[in-house]
Amino acid sequence: MENQKNISNSINGIIKRHKDIQKLHQQIEDKKKEVNSDYSVRTYTREARQEELNNLVAECEAKEATLRREMADSIRDIAGTVCSAFEPSSELAQQIDFLSTMARGGMLSNNMISNVAEKYRGSETSLLYLRQKLNEAGVKSTPIDSMLFSGSEVDINGNAHFVPPVGYFETLANEVESGSVSDTMLFYNLDNISSKSGAESDLLAEYHSERAKRLEEMSTATPSLI
Repeated sequence: MENQKNISNSINGIIKRHKDIQKLHQQIEDKKKEVNSDYSVRTYTREARQEELNNLVAECEAKEATLRREMADSIRDIAGTVCSAFEPSSELAQQIDFLSTMARGGMLSNNMISNVAEKYRGSETSLLYLRQKLNEAGVKSTPIDSMLFSGSEVDINGNAHFVPPVGYFETLANEVESGSVSDTMLFYNLDNISSKSGAESDLLAEYHSERAKRLEEMSTATPSLI
């Protein structure tokens, strides 16, 4: 599906830039060690060493700001894909007719709904339309819910209001651009996007594989207290 391909490319782009940012942070750490080495302390003044470090930090921070803007743009690209305008099709109409007919006959299963909904993952409007049509057919709880980025909230009067999906992506984009989101939360959200949209990312899978390997190595290296 084209939507899933576009989302996968955007997720990979975000992770690539995240890796570039990590490299910038490592450059700064390496430079700190360099300017505080015995050789640098003996050879250069404190002011000269501090200026050298400050120059590198400023350069890296400027590059990081650019990378974070690009990451935020990629998140907004995902939002544009997920929240694209509804495009009615004869295929979708036929699928809705099939599910509605099965529901009226008491023969509808979650597996049937999932098989149809899978075709429209990553297209919020199509899933919402499908979900509403099933609601009208008397199907109130469906597997579609787990594929949606939108939701609802209840106000102080107990009235439910629709929460469009664009808010989720815009909040994440702003947090990424400002640097206020932690690595843990960034990848939690990338996992969430991948899971809901069905978009597979080789770099996301690679990240989790490497993380699991590091945790295993740390566990193995930790001496037993028994």
